[in-house]
Amino acid sequence: MSPVITEISPSGRRAGRFDVVVDGKRTAVLSADGVQRLAIHTGDAWTESLAALVAGEAQSLRVYDRALAMLAVRARSARELRLGLLRKREPEKLVDAAVARLLAAGALNDELFARGFVRAKMARSGFSPRRLQAELARRGVARGIADAAIKEVTEDEEIDPAALLRDLVARKLRTLTKVDAPTRRRRLHGYLARRGYGGQEIRAALELVKD
Repeated sequence: MSPVITEISPSGRRAGRFDVVVDGKRTAVLSADGVQRLAIHTGDAWTESLAALVAGEAQSLRVYDRALAMLAVRARSARELRLGLLRKREPEKLVDAAVARLLAAGALNDELFARGFVRAKMARSGFSPRRLQAELARRGVARGIADAAIKEVTEDEEIDPAALLRDLVARKLRTLTKVDAPTRRRRLHGYLARRGYGGQEIRAALELVKD
């Protein structure tokens, strides 16, 4: 007697997922859309062709769910998510499909990602616009999107770049009170350079270091 689908029931592991049970054995996990797309029902014969279709749908869902899990840990750009999945040795075709699906659903959005990244790194870490551009480019965000995000956040948060730099310098100098002036200058120089500030800005900041 050929095997049949004996049960399609909600999975206890994750909401919105369904276990496909064949002759009493859990064989695959599908989404509700996947079940509908394949038009499978309890009692259907488990043929080789159906098994292949279900396996492909299940694998696609597994990669999609893995992408969602990665986004739940932290926000990512589309390119960053894609590369992360590929590093985990997920099939490229399925990775591209998952990324496209997330983009279409709005769960993956480089503009929103860039604004959130700029807001966090500018306010908390004191990154300069140049450093922000470099970091976003490294994550695959287009230059136009990065520049728009920097401009928007600066205006929305009413950030004065000059005041931000002064505050950054003051905060760093408070941590260097126990070292001599040359050491303070050297460490402050490196600190600001790592945040993307240029030579003129750094020279002006070093003038605040007292002997």
